[in-house]
Amino acid sequence: MKWDGYRLVPVKKIGLPGDIAARQKQPNVVELAESIKKLGQQPIHAPSIDGRTHQLIAGRDRMAAILLLKLKEVWCHVASDVTEQDALDLEVEENLHRRQDNRDELIARRVKKVAATVKEERAAAPPTDRGRGRPKSPEGEAREIVAREIGATPEAVRAATTRASGELPDKKSDISTKPPVTTYGVPLPTDLAQVITQAQEHIDAADSHLRRAQAAITALGKQGSLGGPLESRIKAELHRAADTVRRERPDSICPVCKLISARQLGCHFCGGIGVVSNDKLAGAAPELLAGGDKAVVPDGRGGFLPYAREAAGGEQPKKPATKAKPRLRVQDEHGNPFPMDDVPAVDLDAEDDPF
Repeated sequence: MKWDGYRLVPVKKIGLPGDIAARQKQPNVVELAESIKKLGQQPIHAPSIDGRTHQLIAGRDRMAAILLLKLKEVWCHVASDVTEQDALDLEVEENLHRRQDNRDELIARRVKKVAATVKEERAAAPPTDRGRGRPKSPEGEAREIVAREIGATPEAVRAATTRASGELPDKKSDISTKPPVTTYGVPLPTDLAQVITQAQEHIDAADSHLRRAQAAITALGKQGSLGGPLESRIKAELHRAADTVRRERPDSICPVCKLISARQLGCHFCGGIGVVSNDKLAGAAPELLAGGDKAVVPDGRGGFLPYAREAAGGEQPKKPATKAKPRLRVQDEHGNPFPMDDVPAVDLDAEDDPF
């Protein structure tokens, strides 16, 4: 499938789905119609159609709002060489950002597709490019990607896929049993877990907005001689901002200080905040990524100390054993001990010193 740009198309030429009339009665469609009436049609938010058949692919709510306004023409994003799978994928990706009755199903389908792509990319990647430490499962990484796409949290995406499968969510799935970051078996205080979760939600929302901004600027580049130069300049800045946001998302407690207060404050690896991103983990020694009973922290001399011992305050240094002062042993000519008290005092300064 390829995109052929935006085009004004007569409404009567567009092939509409059977549920379009019912959609016109939905409150969100009425609100959307009022917005279009006030602000006009925005090509960047245009419905998508198959350029050959003029069949509506995605954008049903917007098309329903256009019909409510009785407009004669509508801006459409036109595609060519559209396969059945292309149409399905486009519907899923575009409708994820809109209110839909089958939103959970759409999210689940998107997660499944992204997980398949992650598996393919991992299989094709050279061993040196696969990162260090224990990687997330393809499904876990897919949930994070989809969460950023729709401005939600990975846990919200997990819950949506669970509901879509018809399974009951695990009532014990909360911060206390499922921490928001990798902990290596280190206890994570509930208040800190809540702070980390809130930070992740804000960063994910920012990432989602930046992705939409990048898409909008890409469309700007197609708008003649002015759009191209503007696109290249703005897109470069957006790319840097998006890269910074994604690189700073907390995914793990710091593997170096492991939240030990005496170490965290001066920790250069995490900057004292106690958490790092997955990108940062590539610079950590493999030994520091072990968990449970094998969790360790640096000893400052190129080696490692058990985390459990350091978290408990470390061992008290032992006082060096005091060596007994050597005692003078005096023997007679036969090797028998000679009592010190019986040794006659000798004046070493005397002229008749026998020694």
